[in-house]
Amino acid sequence: MAMNARSRRQFLQGLALGAVALNVPGLCLAGAPNRKKTILVILRGGMDGLGAVPPVGDPWLHKQRSALVAPEVLPLDRGFGLHPGLAFTAEKFAAKQAIVCHAVATPYRSRSHFAAQDCLENGSGSADGARDGWLGRLLQARRDEQAIAMMTTVPLICAGRPDGVSNWSVSGLRDPRDALLERLSDLYADDPQLASSFAEAMELDRLMGDDDRPQGRSRNALHAACEVAARTLRLEGGPSIAVLEDTGWDTHARQGAGQGRLARQLQRLDAGLRLLAEHLGPVWSDTVVMVVSEFGRTVATNGTGGTDHGTGSAALLLGGALKGGQIIADWPGLAPEALYQGRDLRPTMDLRSIFAGVLRDHLKLDARLIRQQVFVDAQRLPIQDQLIA
Repeated sequence: MAMNARSRRQFLQGLALGAVALNVPGLCLAGAPNRKKTILVILRGGMDGLGAVPPVGDPWLHKQRSALVAPEVLPLDRGFGLHPGLAFTAEKFAAKQAIVCHAVATPYRSRSHFAAQDCLENGSGSADGARDGWLGRLLQARRDEQAIAMMTTVPLICAGRPDGVSNWSVSGLRDPRDALLERLSDLYADDPQLASSFAEAMELDRLMGDDDRPQGRSRNALHAACEVAARTLRLEGGPSIAVLEDTGWDTHARQGAGQGRLARQLQRLDAGLRLLAEHLGPVWSDTVVMVVSEFGRTVATNGTGGTDHGTGSAALLLGGALKGGQIIADWPGLAPEALYQGRDLRPTMDLRSIFAGVLRDHLKLDARLIRQQVFVDAQRLPIQDQLIA
């Protein structure tokens, strides 16, 4: 259930005072605390993984998308770098508290936002492969775990055990218009002329909010959600899992490189991740944050200086519990013959294998249970090793 105004005030007061008994519907604070914390951040709209984590060592990067490569990439390892907007993430990578996984995707291979998000959240091989979510099935298997979703409603990913999930929303966290625009984007995606016109209209509509208007509620909602989620996970006997979302990653037009729309999105995300670390405090050492998106973007730019719906992307992991400082990628390359369907970064890693590695080695979930109950149609799913310290 979502909180009413009175319970929200009590909740925030409790966070400020470090209280252990709060009037939050569905949130149980009894029992011994679970030190292991897991946070999932879903970037809705399709993050351009090649823009966030450019493969600067790939000779085809500048040939394919020179206009989208930031001029001052933060160096990582193995020929990869980070967009300059991800400065905090780079700091954590250097401190062995961040991992980059590249050329990743769910099993979904079409380009609909909503079908891709359903596949990401239900944890199956298709958009309609399950009616509940993989985190919900995890909560069924681990009855001592509690989760909180920083959204207006409990998302699909948590569906399956209602008594194990609470939700709390910051006003404006998910503008209903965002969902409508994503649906229209899906509708126009296969028509280049309509897609181009729609992308330009969306960008013009957002320019005022992105560039000239002071940061309002939608701009600050992710940061507020990060702070509240972190403080909630610190409560003794409180939830051990949090799910957050951020919208606006559908960069069809004027995506930019070092500056521009993608840069602003990445800066906002990076600031949110910094807030998570700051407010988790000593709990950060027992935390894994997974940052994922439903799909990536096309390798080449489109006619409006943006990118269209793609396939392979990048996932970011942060936290003190990680064996960080790693790039995990079976890199397929950006040569034209290496691209998926001649346009996308080819995925070489199932995103679920990263989730499974965190569940097995961080939350100590049995590998057989992960394959048979959490990811229900993935009996042969590889489980990523060497993620957790």
